This record gives sequence, C-alpha cells and structure tokens, in this order.
Amino acid sequence: MKRSLVLLVTLVAVSLVSSPFIAYDSSRPATVGNSVKGCSWVIWQDAGTYQAIDKTGRNVYHVNNFSTTFHDVLSAINGGGGEICISDGTYPVEGSLGSGLPALDWNNLALTGNGVSTVLQLSPGMARRMINLFPVHNLTISGITFDGNGVQQKDTASRLDSELLFIGGSAPTDRANHVTVQDIGCKNVRYGTCVDGYGVDVKFLNSEFLWSGSPGAGFPSDHIHYGGRGIVVSGNFFNNSTDSAFACDSCSDVVVSNNIVWNAGTQAFALGVMGDEDSNLVYTGNLVNDTVPGRFFSATAGTFTNVAITGNTFINTSPEPTTGLHGIVIGDNARGVTISGNSIRVSSDNPNNFAIYLGNENTDVTVTGNEITSGGTSSAGCIDLDGATRFSIIGNNCHNSYYGLVLGGHPSNTGIIADNIFTNQTVTIAYFQPPTGNVEVVDNAGYNPINEVANFVAGSTFAPWGTSSTVDRSTDYVVEGSGLYFTSTGGTSVIITIKDGAGNTLYSPGATLTTPFYVPYRDMINFGDFTTAPTVTVWFT
Repeated sequence: MKRSLVLLVTLVAVSLVSSPFIAYDSSRPATVGNSVKGCSWVIWQDAGTYQAIDKTGRNVYHVNNFSTTFHDVLSAINGGGGEICISDGTYPVEGSLGSGLPALDWNNLALTGNGVSTVLQLSPGMARRMINLFPVHNLTISGITFDGNGVQQKDTASRLDSELLFIGGSAPTDRANHVTVQDIGCKNVRYGTCVDGYGVDVKFLNSEFLWSGSPGAGFPSDHIHYGGRGIVVSGNFFNNSTDSAFACDSCSDVVVSNNIVWNAGTQAFALGVMGDEDSNLVYTGNLVNDTVPGRFFSATAGTFTNVAITGNTFINTSPEPTTGLHGIVIGDNARGVTISGNSIRVSSDNPNNFAIYLGNENTDVTVTGNEITSGGTSSAGCIDLDGATRFSIIGNNCHNSYYGLVLGGHPSNTGIIADNIFTNQTVTIAYFQPPTGNVEVVDNAGYNPINEVANFVAGSTFAPWGTSSTVDRSTDYVVEGSGLYFTSTGGTSVIITIKDGAGNTLYSPGATLTTPFYVPYRDMINFGDFTTAPTVTVWFT
C-alpha cells in the first residue's frame, strides 16, 4: 500500500446503513445538502468523529481528526481526480490539508461544500496556511467557507507564512494551471492574504471575502494577492481588508469585473511591485464604497502597459487629508492607460489629492467621460496628469474640486483637453510648468465658455495656470490657437506693445491697459524692459 490509511473494516451492510450514499436513489438530500452525483468521496461529521466514504460505499474512514480524514481521502484518490464533497458542519484544520502528500494528488480534483454551512476553520496556534499547494492543475474549490480564526492565531516572522490558501508557486515549474475558486467564503485571516500564489488561467468567482486582518496583527492583509497570466476576479464581495481587496503582481491578461468592495484598507485594487511588468489589465463594472481613508486603484511600482479602468463606481467619504490619498493612481512610465466612464467621488480635505492622478512619463493616456465629484472642507482635486507626454482628456465632468485639471509640463507634451465641464472649481486648469509641446484646449465649459480654441505651444507662456500671470521682460508672447483678451496693470517702466506675426508694431497703449484688449491668433504681446513686472490677466476666446 502506497501510504498508511486508517481503514475501518466493517460489514458492507453496516457500511451502507451509515453511508450517505444510501440516499443516492432516494428523494431526501444526500450528504446533508451535497448532491451525491459527482462526489467521488463524501466527508461528514457524526458525534465528534469525522467519517468518509467513497462512491462505491466500500471504502470507509472513521477517525476523530478532520485533517487526518482528509489526508486519507486524498491519499486514496492518489492523483486520480474526482470530487471530494464536504457536508455541513465546522471542521477544525490543524495544519495544511494533505500535508506530506504529493501536490499531484490535487490534480483534476474538485473540492466542494455547501457554502456558508460548510466551514473549514483554522485551529488556534501560529498563523499558517490551510492549503499549501504547488504545482497543481485542473483544480476547482467551491462552496466552502474558510475561516482563518485570526483572533486565535499568533503572528509569525513574515506575512508570507500566513496566506490561508496558497495555490501555485512563483517558480515557473510550481505554477497553478486552470484553477477555479468560486462560491466560497473566506474570513478572519490574521494577516497575509486569504488567497495567494501564481498561476495561469486562474479564476476567483462569486465569492465573499470578509474581515481580513485581525486587530493587533503585525502585518496588513489582502483578501487576494495573486500573480500570473489569464487571471479573472469577478462577481466577488470584499469587505474590511487592512491592505487590498485584490493585489496583482507580475500580471498579464487580467480581468477584474463586477466586484463590490466595502472599506478596503490601503486600496481596493493594487497592481505591481518594484521591477515587475504588468500588461493587458481590465478593471470594469466594480463598485468601491469606502468610509475609511484609502485609494480605489493603485499602480505605483513596476512597469504598466495597456491598463483599462472603465465603467466603475468609486466612492470615498473619508475627509482624511494625508497627502497621496488619490482615488486612482497610475505611477511613472505607464503606456496605454484608459480611464473612462467611471463615476468617482473623493472627499479628502487636501486639494493636492486627486480623483485621478498619473505620474511622470506616462504615454498614450486617455481620460474620457468620467463623472468626478470632490467633497471635503478644502476639496480634493479632479485630474492630475503630472508629466504625461501624449494624452486625451475629453468629455469629463468635474464638480467642486480645488483643481479641475493639472498638467505638470513635459518636453514633449502633446494632447487635447476638450469638451470637459468644470463646475465650481477654485482653479480650473493649472500648468505648474508652461507646456512646451502641442496642447490643445477646446470647448471646455467653465474654462473657455465661449467655446473657442486655446492652443498653447512652445514660445507661449499664456497658458491656463489661472487667471493671472507674471510675465518676463522684453519677451514676445505669441498668441496661439485663438485670440485672447488681456489687461495689464501695475509694474514700473512697462511699455505694452502689440505686434503682428512678423514683429511689426500694431498698437502701443502705454504702461497700463485696464480695459480688456483683444489680440488675434498669431499676433504677439511684449511688455518692454520693465523694472517691476505688471499683473497680466488673460481671457481666452
């Protein structure tokens, strides 16, 4: 015999009387809720003992320890596949299920329970893994509630020791392949994660992840932290993690859709670690509702390509002013970022916290059709592009923000800001550095309300950093994109000159201009070799 098994030898007739398979042809439920059809083995509780029987009714195990019973069943399956069905009840788990057996014993296997009524609970002790499995392929886990029993666990030296379910290792030969985790519950993880691992074609579907991270735990906790390719996270409910609802590292071809997140810790969705590459990721149709400080989406380390955040509803009502608590954060050097059709509410009291924040050197950024509302005493900002190089900011609606739109300036700024609506902004559009590329501003209600073009290119510092500018002496300012009106007051030794595109003087009103004066597209304005700069106010047409 390959392994030692605890085999209860009884008369077949007695076995059948006590076996749940006796109900196979009857009308009452077998295995207390588990359909017998498809169950290769059934495990159930009876008067403080744990029993198991295979579908033939001939092999029966009967011991007082669930982990031992499960071990014996898995050993008997011996990699042949099938379905282990676990009936109603709370089953204490001493260590990792199937510990000491080859990982291939889990291949082509389904582990099935009855949902909230089938509970596998980690016994008190050191925080540890309930399932520690790699490599594995063709595994389905469904209908089981995994209880980390966090308040009864002690901290270990590392959060990596305490992932409740670890499925698939980081080495290519240890990966999980074709794994589905669906209709499960996972709760009370002390720290680490509920599910961790690496794999290809791995799905987390229609499950509940509750209360991850126990009070006093030494490390924060995610609900799911996974890496790999072809990962789907859909239809799940997450609440009260101390780190992330779903974090993904070294990921590609990922879909995160139609999940509900309540009160994520650091962020609802996290992407990337330092030095990794993440590509082809879609986050769509998710609802995040936070009353605690945190981000909706954070990708701040690594390299990101083709990230789409579309059609989500993100709400945070916490007024926490700590700098950096943006809503959606994309770090530096991202390529192909689309943020569209989202409804976003941020409530930070810090005007430098933005609903959407993108870092330096981001290329091919599209931010379109988002409905963004800011709350808080000082009002958070709406959109910050920082140093984006190619971008389209079209059709967004920003309400009650301190900053409507901020662009930090970049040697090759190229983009369009069009058809946006800015309502009740303190500063509608701000350039913290004058743009040096080709940035077109078109038809933005609340900024250029008479719906003409204001196009700012190299050589023009009449850019939308506010209503008032400080100009340099003896400089020809080129009016680009459309005409403008301006006034100029104050200063000393100021001589205002309007020139045509060839540099010929058209008009020189003197030292001040208190009535708005119109200057056409391509003409120039010079304020002379002044001693003290005037205050210049510009209205773009």
